[in-house]
Amino acid sequence: SDAIFDIVRQRTTGRLWFATTQGLFYTDKGDNSFHVINHDMLKLYFSYCLFVDRDDNVWVGMRSYGIYRIDARTGEITSVGTKMLREGYITALYQDDTGKIWIGTNTDGLYFVEPSGMTVRRFTLDAMLKQSTICSIIGDHSGNLWVSSSSGLYLLNRSRTEVTRYSVENGLPTNQFNYSSAI
Repeated sequence: SDAIFDIVRQRTTGRLWFATTQGLFYTDKGDNSFHVINHDMLKLYFSYCLFVDRDDNVWVGMRSYGIYRIDARTGEITSVGTKMLREGYITALYQDDTGKIWIGTNTDGLYFVEPSGMTVRRFTLDAMLKQSTICSIIGDHSGNLWVSSSSGLYLLNRSRTEVTRYSVENGLPTNQFNYSSAI
């Protein structure tokens, strides 16, 4: 597919991964061809977003089928928390400075995975954020998270115990961000 939605590079191998509307593809350094991953879901269905974690594992957010993690050392592919997610449309992935993986969904807000396991939990501290489309998730130099969404821009403080919402009332031109909009 020439409809590419995300590209990431693994640090150790230099392998490039491509999330497309027709599955997940990769190319190795010095290779002039694209290869499809040999997995029933990942080779056929819309891969929306990608993330390489601090251990060089590749995380794949699907449009309808949740999250998969490709182990950097073994190549093993694991479905992550599919039963815990209320929705399988994953729009954003990010790892914070504590190792926690943050997951954005299309209509069901924000989730996270603790670094010590693969259990997905819902972030419930803010009622409006729980129902929002998550467009992107990034961190700043102070360890805070910034989440752009369909209901404004959210700041999650370093300890993730306080949420501040910025909206048109605070001077934003609109509350609706575009997908992948972050800086």
